[in-house]
Amino acid sequence: MKTRQAKLRELRKYTNYTAGLSACVKSLDQAEGNMGKATLFLLENGFAENRNPHPKCRVPESMPSISAYIVTKALLFLSMGPEIYRRQDAFRMPDAKWDEETLEEIESCYRQLADGKGFKSEYPIESVSVEGFYAAMSTLHFQVVSHAAFLIDGGEGMIDEMLFEHLVDKRQITLFNKADFLEDPFLSSL
Repeated sequence: MKTRQAKLRELRKYTNYTAGLSACVKSLDQAEGNMGKATLFLLENGFAENRNPHPKCRVPESMPSISAYIVTKALLFLSMGPEIYRRQDAFRMPDAKWDEETLEEIESCYRQLADGKGFKSEYPIESVSVEGFYAAMSTLHFQVVSHAAFLIDGGEGMIDEMLFEHLVDKRQITLFNKADFLEDPFLSSL
């Protein structure tokens, strides 16, 4: 007979660790300890079974592990959508008050991160406002530590170099965003 701890570990592994411990505990409690029912509860709440423990990402192996974490969480958001993601997120992100445009920018940012963009200044995220970029990173529990901007393309745009820190484990990463003056309301007002 499996211990409760072993069952919880198995449920987390079943979802490729996309389901947090609290979601697994809740599912196991609702299922009164029945593993079959608990896995169904997880599936119904957006935690898909993932037979491949290493989803294919275009993040180079030379990138720090925090990059893989960001890409994995971004892919999870894209597969679940904002509502289901919010329900399972410890900080209830993305913020329920954010409008559709902000959510679309978050999605655009995550698709580009999943494609390996944003980790180097030569290959930045594009067509995402600074506000949208901040919202995307806030959804993944990162806060801005510093932000610098550099003019490019003869002054037609900028590269934002932003240092982010994870709220819980304090790991840091620098990400890059290309902002065009005409597309970003903040920049076009300068």
